[in-house]
Amino acid sequence: MVTKQWNNLHVLDWTTGKVRMYDGKHDVVFTKSELLDVIAKMHPGDNLVGEYAHFGVPRVGLSMAQPFTKEELQAIYNKCIECGVIFELFPQMSTPRALNYNQKKKMDSAKDPDPDAEAIYNLLVDYPEISLMSTPAKFHTSPKRAEGYKTVGKLNTSLNLVRGAGKAGYMQEEDANWQFLKSTLDDIAGQIADGKIINSELSSATLSAFNLGVDGRYKKTGKINFNQIKLPQIYTILAMLQDHDGTNKVRESTKELPGWKFIKRHVIRMTPFHLKGGLPRSTLYWHGLRNWVGNQAGTKGLYRGGYCPEDSNTWIKKMTKAQEQEYLKHRRLYSKAMKELYCAFKRRLEN
Repeated sequence: MVTKQWNNLHVLDWTTGKVRMYDGKHDVVFTKSELLDVIAKMHPGDNLVGEYAHFGVPRVGLSMAQPFTKEELQAIYNKCIECGVIFELFPQMSTPRALNYNQKKKMDSAKDPDPDAEAIYNLLVDYPEISLMSTPAKFHTSPKRAEGYKTVGKLNTSLNLVRGAGKAGYMQEEDANWQFLKSTLDDIAGQIADGKIINSELSSATLSAFNLGVDGRYKKTGKINFNQIKLPQIYTILAMLQDHDGTNKVRESTKELPGWKFIKRHVIRMTPFHLKGGLPRSTLYWHGLRNWVGNQAGTKGLYRGGYCPEDSNTWIKKMTKAQEQEYLKHRRLYSKAMKELYCAFKRRLEN
């Protein structure tokens, strides 16, 4: 994990038709036409951060959230390069966390100062390891990303068909993925001897994440009990490699099964900049990672920045620093578990 060393950090926001900039001491507001002059007065090596939604996405039509055209954004990026200013983009999906961390709510009216810039600034200062995006060189969808969109679209359709029938939907005899799991999962997960798992291709954390350990087995035979394991998550990972009719899902560009790097970035979208992650991400993150990590780390029902009900001004359910470290530790373990199971399935299909 790379931790940044901030140098004269400034955070930009777009609010009520103006640009707002906060540097830890000063909160200034100006028009978008003045932004280039503001950047010109900054010093080489200064850090500038803006929300991706406002400063990384060109305006389409009359959108108020994307105030800048493609040409205007490129001019901003070029001015930063010219002045030696390091401009990076903050994931808007993390803005609620920043607001909660600073115990601030969104403004109630246009007359109230927008708290986003200050909240993001304080979060970045305290958590400099947060992932930021470099400004894009070109505003177009890359072939790899387009292929990811297409893959997720197909997965949404196929996974909706099986999940609609509940857990039984993942156990249809005519489904090649179900047949694959019945014939190989016991071998991949290992056997039970003296109450312990042996000869497993999976780490103890992965066995736990998908309940493939002792608790997910029949007591008499030690075989996988498919009614106990995390079948929707396991099936989803396999479905990224094989269709329900047994056809391997090779990539259009490589004619090979997708590698984990492509799946991680463009299908599960394991990035704070993800938008519309689709059913694969929802199944693995919302129904899988969230529950397992909360149980293992003891943080279920807690929030990293705390939580404030809409009808209250009191922040509650905030993780302590120690709880947050446990949460992050187990989140990384779950991410590795997804990779480990995916690679185990991929090896079987390749062989």
